[in-house]
Formats: sequence, structure tokens, C-alpha cells
Amino acid sequence: MSIKYKLAELGTFKNGLNFSKHAITEGCKIVGIPDFGDRVSPDWSTLSMVDKSQVTNDYLLKDGDILFVRSNGNKNLVGRTMIVRKCVEDITFSGFCIRFRPNKEIVLPLFLLYLLKTPMFRKQFSRTQQSNINNINQDVLGNCIINLPNYDEQKRIANIIDTISKKIENNNTINAELEKLAKTLYNYWFVQFDFPNEKGKPYRASGGKMEYNEVLKRDIPKGWRVERFVDIASITTGKEDANFSTPNGKYKFFTCGQDVLLCDKPAFNGQAILLAGNGDFNVKHYSGEFNAYQRTYVIVPKQSTYYATMFIAASYKVSELKKGAYGSIVKFITIGDVENIALPVSDKYAHLFEKLNVIISKIELLKSENDELIKLRDFLLPLLMNGQVKIRDDKKEIKLVPNIQKENINENKFQSWLSKTGLAARGDVDEQTLRNMHEAMDESDR
Repeated sequence: MSIKYKLAELGTFKNGLNFSKHAITEGCKIVGIPDFGDRVSPDWSTLSMVDKSQVTNDYLLKDGDILFVRSNGNKNLVGRTMIVRKCVEDITFSGFCIRFRPNKEIVLPLFLLYLLKTPMFRKQFSRTQQSNINNINQDVLGNCIINLPNYDEQKRIANIIDTISKKIENNNTINAELEKLAKTLYNYWFVQFDFPNEKGKPYRASGGKMEYNEVLKRDIPKGWRVERFVDIASITTGKEDANFSTPNGKYKFFTCGQDVLLCDKPAFNGQAILLAGNGDFNVKHYSGEFNAYQRTYVIVPKQSTYYATMFIAASYKVSELKKGAYGSIVKFITIGDVENIALPVSDKYAHLFEKLNVIISKIELLKSENDELIKLRDFLLPLLMNGQVKIRDDKKEIKLVPNIQKENINENKFQSWLSKTGLAARGDVDEQTLRNMHEAMDESDR
């Protein structure tokens, strides 16, 4: 049985601190809007710093605190949440955030975090806001209704969802390390040209022959050549505006923002590098069907061999251009900028290019796995929170049991769904639970 509370009855709110630019120094880490994304908790290693002397103790975070995005130009970000955990140093939060400190005797903070992420909760505060308002406040949040099950039930629900979330974040951590590895190898092999020669020794450092290249204005290994993107790729832009995205679309929709959206209709298919023509000039890679925003460059290699190296070469070029942008020189990237990105290539050493492709393919595989895990988490979350799926303890094994069972499962559809989601391979959910999940899904979700 659940008990209704207003959120304000379950803890206390506090708005964050505003800091001037001169306060960005050392002493205390700060959580800001860029640190949210789709994370469950902040990545302490990537936070900015502020002057500790400006931060009093009541603005420091503690384990179990929940942070809301209070204000942002993107309305979709307003109301996003993260939980503080494993906080072992002084950390504060910006004025664009609201901190909620739960009463742990009534509510499990991790359970509350996931409840706050459900569509049914977000609808409560979005109904009170005008369509042109990009912020929320303590009063709006405090009046939202929370249905709390008993504490043991809170623990079970939170553990199930958090297990999926931890796997997602673990995959993201692995991908970040894999991308670092790929860029490190690119630097050794295609910038310093110390790739392994026939004897396994670094080519240039071991006296490998070099010759001057007019395009790069530097020496490259003898027998190599330099190709411009215009000669080794198809380069175009997307045709759609930002309103093309749909919340439950089937295909990826790449815009100039960091977040990848969804849409209902693809325009491209294959391996592609996606380069934002304005904004922060981010660079992404993707294999499959997708669509793109009208200021996003779509770079499709004519030879798949160059896929990974072109992605990294584009990332390096964008870093150069961004340095110019800070001096108000570059406001957007032109198609000429993209066409003239240069890549040193060698048919003899094609295996080096393929080694980087293997790393990028692994990254894309983990991203695809995360897409399925997110679908599973987002499917289970509202069902668990609103009681459509209940949890019982059978022989000390947690099982999910929908209230309404459907009959006559189509075995072929079930097996196909297992294959697509990869759930069968993981083996961390028993078969009957998987069948129950499949039964509860709409045909379009399957």
C-alpha cells in the first residue's frame, strides 16, 4: 500500500550559488548544468572548481542529496535529476540547480531519484509551467505528489533500476577509455608516424624514410600520400529542422547539440561522421540508418577502411577551429573547412586503419547495448512506480510479475525480441521474467 506525500514533506530544498567568472579557481568542486546529461550521479573527476572561501557549509553536498536542473534554455533539461553518492570532498552546486535533501527515515533517496525521473512525475511540474518558461522553483516541485510504498519495496524497486543504470554508466566509462585509446594510437601512428614497422619498431624513431608533403607542410613516411576529405568521402548536410525530432522515434537524429535525438524517418544509411556546423562543433560517429539537422555535416567515407581515422582527424581539426572561435574568429564551420581536412593514408599499412576501426566498432556496440538497456529501464520504471508491475520475494529470488498476464505468446516474436535486446545473452534475468516483460509491451515497442 502506498502513502501520498507532497515532495516538500519528504525533505528540504535549497537553491545553488551563483559565481562570477573570477570565482572560477581552486578549492571546491561545483556541479553545474553540463554535468547532468543522462547521468544518475555526477562524475566527480570532470567537475569545475570555485573559490572555497565563497562556499559555506550549508551549500556543500552530502550523500543522498538529489539535484534538479532549475533553469536552462533547453526546456527538456529543466527538471532533470542526479543523486549524490560517494561524496568524499567539498562539492557545491550552481545557481541553476536546486538541491533536495530527503528525509532518509521516510524515503530511500535512490528510490526517490528514479521516481522523479518518471514521466508521471515530470507531467506534474510541467502542467504548472507556461509553455515559454524554462525554469522550475521550489514551490512547484514541493507541491508535486509522491506515492511512497513501504521501505522494503522502495529498496527492491531501486535495486532493479539501479542495476541497469550502473551497467549503462559502466559502458559509458569503457567507451570514454576506448576513445582515448583510439586517439592516442592515432597520434602515435598518423601524427608522429611511430607506427610499428615490419620489425615491430616505431617507424620514424627507428630511422624510417620520410619525405616532405606540401598539403600537410611537414614530412610524412615515404610511400604514404595525403587525401583530403572531399576526395575520400561524400560530404553533405542534413535537411531537417529541430522540430523534426520525435520522442519515441525509431531512428537517430543528429543535431548540433551533444544529445542525440530520435526521429521517425531516416535519410542516411551506413557509416558516417557527424560534425556540428555551429554551437560547440562536436563530432560524432554512427553506423546505421539515421537523419540529420540542416547545420550538421554528414561525412560518409567512400572506403570503410578510413572510417575511424576520419572521425579522429575531424575531431583534431575541430579542436583547431574552436581555438579560433574563442577569439570570435570562427562562428561556424563551412563545407570548405570540412572538405579540406587532410588525412595521411597508406595502402601498405591499411591494417593500422583497421585496428582503429575495431576500437570504434566496439564503442558503437556498447552504445547500441546502452540504447537497449535504456529502453528496458524506461519501460520498467513507470510500471514499477505505478504498481502495474509488482515485486515479490519468491525463494529469496526477486521476480517481476505483471498484474495482467496475456496468453498465447508468439514464440517467434519472443525469441526475436530476445535477440534484438540482447537480454538472453546477459543471463541476469530469468526466462519467465523476460516473458512477462514481453507480454506487457505494446506491439510497437517490441
